[in-house]
Amino acid sequence: MSELVEGGQVNATVLGNNIQEQDADGNVVFHWSGWEHFYIEDAVYENLTAGFIDFTHTNSVAVDYDGHIIISNRNLSECTKINRQSHEIIWRLGGVNNMFTFIYMEQNSYQHMIRPVPGKPNHYTLFDNGNYHQPPYSRGL
Repeated sequence: MSELVEGGQVNATVLGNNIQEQDADGNVVFHWSGWEHFYIEDAVYENLTAGFIDFTHTNSVAVDYDGHIIISNRNLSECTKINRQSHEIIWRLGGVNNMFTFIYMEQNSYQHMIRPVPGKPNHYTLFDNGNYHQPPYSRGL
């Protein structure tokens, strides 16, 4: 981390995420690495000078109505939709790389999960921990 941030520790342990899908025989049929798509510096509320940094804290994984994957990355305040074939990011909801406009509400802050609503394409439920709302509050969306 000393090469990324002032005061970063040379021997810091940084926890990221990988997502894998396996078939019934245990063969990996899908592998996606968050290390290739996320930047540690985007975890704006994390202490990047600490000895241990969980910069994404992926806390939910779901398959969307179209077969692509949706994940919640708490420490990025971001929900991310991943293309299951190309492995590219389709969209980012919240965080510093947000691709949406929020009307009549604040962005999510340290959300706990995102899930697609069954039978309603492009509709999702989200639990927002709200740690960094002012004042802090939680909500279901």
